[in-house]
Amino acid sequence: MSLLNDCKYGFDVKRNVVRMSVVHGATAPDPEADRGAQELGYALYPHRGSWKEAGTIRRGYEFNNPLIVRRVMAHAGRLEPERSFVRVEPENAFLSAFKKETGYAGRGLVLRLCETFGKATEVRVFLPWSVTAENADLIERPVRGKKSPVGVSADGFEITLTLAPYEIRTVRLIRKPEN
Repeated sequence: MSLLNDCKYGFDVKRNVVRMSVVHGATAPDPEADRGAQELGYALYPHRGSWKEAGTIRRGYEFNNPLIVRRVMAHAGRLEPERSFVRVEPENAFLSAFKKETGYAGRGLVLRLCETFGKATEVRVFLPWSVTAENADLIERPVRGKKSPVGVSADGFEITLTLAPYEIRTVRLIRKPEN
């Protein structure tokens, strides 16, 4: 069983007991800390096998960041009516951010990928359009030359790269013009 939460409170396991510390209760340096109403969300996630096999980290992110559905105006569009927007494989790698670039060149898209099982992993990212890709640092500046991590390549609608154990990698994408 895994315990998921939406806050920063403490949890521990002693033998067969799972404990959750909701209120810290310290009086210094703030004598009013943790006083008053407290609100938190948690869920018990029963599963078979280890936390890795159960995808507990992914379930935790899903618990903390529920899917937000937005309705758009009807349009013909160029994509199939049903299609995955972005897909990441394998399970131990996941997409923690996908957004428009906010600085520097300003015309790209930014992916942030994380490895969660502690093992080097070949990752494949499938996209709805053809792109070029380059490594970026955590503040989304392109990384080139000797400092650039090796392994990002784009081939049309798919990007492949290798993540080190527990690595967080930022990749900058540029959509290729459609013919």
